[in-house]
Amino acid sequence: MNDSYKELLKMLVPIIAVVVSYLLGLVSSRSNYEKSVKKEIYNNYYSEILKLCYGLPSQSLLNFFSFIAYYHDEKLSKIIIENFQYVPNTILVSWKKYNLTLKKYNHETLNEDIQKKEVLVKILDYHSHLIIKKSLQESEKLSEELKLPQLSTQLLSGMYSTEHYRNALPKQELIQKYCLQELL
Repeated sequence: MNDSYKELLKMLVPIIAVVVSYLLGLVSSRSNYEKSVKKEIYNNYYSEILKLCYGLPSQSLLNFFSFIAYYHDEKLSKIIIENFQYVPNTILVSWKKYNLTLKKYNHETLNEDIQKKEVLVKILDYHSHLIIKKSLQESEKLSEELKLPQLSTQLLSGMYSTEHYRNALPKQELIQKYCLQELL
């Protein structure tokens, strides 16, 4: 009986070793895959946001008007559209309102209502600030997880507060006058 247990163990040990090795390899490859996906997200979306922000002469005013004034182009939406699959839902919620406001703003370029354009710029500044701030916060978390340099921290510390942009939003009467409630 003793020999039969030895024979059984001789057969089971290699099988168990193969199964354990397979499971460890599976866990390792899954971990590597998740890390490579996170690196891809960081390199495609967050690094583009960082380039956009660091490209400005002043990194404290990270908003629509600063981007338009400096780049003469609406780059924020372009980055989000090009990297849509990488953008977290919390940022997409703000971007939808930003994008809707941007469409109204571009339409107002054809009209002469200066006050309405000013109202739309303040709303665009607010939403672009939220998008940038959330993106930088997520970038900071991801770069820490991936052990990358913390490039977002400096931008976040120098940014104007969300309260600054919220206080700059137009009064409720103006928003109602132009029927822009859905933008906030």
